[in-house]
Amino acid sequence: MQNKITNKIPLFILSVVFITVPISVVNAIDDFANLSIVLDKSTFFDPEIITFDLKLKSTATTTTINAVDSRLVFNPENLELLSANTSSLMCNFFIYETINNEEGIYQMMCGTNQTSTTSDKIVTLTFKKIKAGFTTINISSDSQVLLNDGFGTKLPVIGETHNIFIFK
Repeated sequence: MQNKITNKIPLFILSVVFITVPISVVNAIDDFANLSIVLDKSTFFDPEIITFDLKLKSTATTTTINAVDSRLVFNPENLELLSANTSSLMCNFFIYETINNEEGIYQMMCGTNQTSTTSDKIVTLTFKKIKAGFTTINISSDSQVLLNDGFGTKLPVIGETHNIFIFK
């Protein structure tokens, strides 16, 4: 009878240790990043082109941004991406950039070594207007913003969908 009691005590102690460890290790990131596009109002009524700035706004105040990996999706029946001006205020170098007008996708990744990057322009996009009407430009939520904290911590990104009326 005594053997049965001693076998139960170590199992009980083990189960308590395994239950309490995950609770004490929880570490949540309170910061987030918002990627958005801002219309250049001077091109809104232009019959041929329309221009947007891709901007980053981050709530990370204790550390700076290291890299941005962005994916935009647009309707190729309404818009054609003509150029992406990468001489931005934020990025010092671009790792890759892809324009696919057949599928309506623009992807880019850039890096920076600047010290203050909580709200900056990343790239200026110039589209050709193909057809008048409503269209969308979607900033995919699988875009990434990485912190310069020695670990490349990924900030949660808020993706946006912009509904736009194209005048032609």
